[in-house]
Amino acid sequence: MGPDPPKLTLNNTPRTPFRMKNEARQVVDRMFAAFAKGDEEAFVGTVSDDTAWTYHGTQIIPKGSFEGKEGVRKFFRNIRERTDILHFEPK
Repeated sequence: MGPDPPKLTLNNTPRTPFRMKNEARQVVDRMFAAFAKGDEEAFVGTVSDDTAWTYHGTQIIPKGSFEGKEGVRKFFRNIRERTDILHFEPK
């Protein structure tokens, strides 16, 4: 039997890298579910206050940088207001 996996601490709770990976996946799953339902508050609730997003743009939604929860809210609204989402299925 090998050594114990390394332990990381987040909010004073020891976590293994595998557990953190699962937690990150759960956050992404919640984000996609909120997007699919059009639930802006739940979508924004999945990001940290210091989040920073860069969107490279399309003909419909121009490129931009989005910082913080308000930036993510703006990004979400840009997509919802400028496009007709016919089907959304994360893979």
